Amino acid sequence: MKWRIKDGELRIRISPKDKEMLKDRDGIYLKCGPIVLNLSLREGTNASFQLNENTMTCYLPKSELRNWLSSDALSWKTNDQGCGILIEKDLSCSHTSEPLNEKLHFGHKFD
Repeated sequence: MKWRIKDGELRIRISPKDKEMLKDRDGIYLKCGPIVLNLSLREGTNASFQLNENTMTCYLPKSELRNWLSSDALSWKTNDQGCGILIEKDLSCSHTSEPLNEKLHFGHKFD
């Protein structure tokens, strides 16, 4: 899982492994030193994110995200309550000739 904030939008990229875990669980997390990043699925239709001490949590609507995870769509986006959130299935870099590692990426960018 990769997190970044760009142009006022939270962007999260998930790997195939993350996708499989989210099919069975209501959340996954990434710990980076003292910082914890949570991706949490919950009932309802609104998405949001929250910062509490050293933990940032992104809350996403469970039914919408599970539908997206099962689809061929590469991204899911919302702008609830002024909170831009973009979730993407991670693709391998287009500038590499390395063979595709299907455990890490969903495909090549220009396939």
